[in-house]
Amino acid sequence: MPPCHAGFLEFVMKWIYLSPHLDDAVYSCGGLIHQQVQQGIDVEIWTVFAGQFDAANLTPFAKDIHQRWGTGLESITLRKAEDQEACTLLGVNTSYFDFQDVIYRFKPETSQAEIIENDDLFREYHPGDNALMESITQVVRQAALRMQQIQLCIPLGLGNHIDHQIVRRSAEALIDSYPILYYADFPYVIRSQAQPDGLQQRQFALSEADVEIWCQAVAIYKSQISTFWDDEAQICEEIFPYWKKGGGSCLWFHEQ
Repeated sequence: MPPCHAGFLEFVMKWIYLSPHLDDAVYSCGGLIHQQVQQGIDVEIWTVFAGQFDAANLTPFAKDIHQRWGTGLESITLRKAEDQEACTLLGVNTSYFDFQDVIYRFKPETSQAEIIENDDLFREYHPGDNALMESITQVVRQAALRMQQIQLCIPLGLGNHIDHQIVRRSAEALIDSYPILYYADFPYVIRSQAQPDGLQQRQFALSEADVEIWCQAVAIYKSQISTFWDDEAQICEEIFPYWKKGGGSCLWFHEQ
């Protein structure tokens, strides 16, 4: 794996990490983002599925999730507050798009809930999602037009979460306009054991201090700890071994 030399970054004015939800970019790239900010690189996180939900039309699954998170009807507000605190710790600016998380969406062709049970989160997206993907592509394109030169970093979709797949496909529609790098979706990557296929890898050298800040940032998302970990201490117990194997310090790209 070739190291990422400074010259690889010099031509980039701004790095944009597309985050499916209000935690994914920090979970997956918190150490790298912290390092880049410390190096003076201009970095932003754009969260795609950060839109409000219809409180009068919540599915039983969404209500159960809110109960487990301890967020109730303030879920989006509280999760944004967590995200802003984590991003402040990393020193990165953040923006939010108004698309709804899949747990709040309904199939346009049938008006049925997208998610009935947990396994539905990890299915393939369906033709009814094409219009959503086109809308995300256009919103990202319009946001990027305000900037002279950017590097897009997008999720690989490892673990097959439907919203991660949708963000990847939406961003890939811009591949002729903007350079794209891919990041591994943590912690899905270590649970699924999935690996990127057909891509070249670029390795960055993260310091232990970067990883410590990364752990601290992940722990800020207290509403989400129960989704992946038994307690806050388990976060570092998982991130440090992952980093020592190269996790969180790699980005992937298509060979030109």
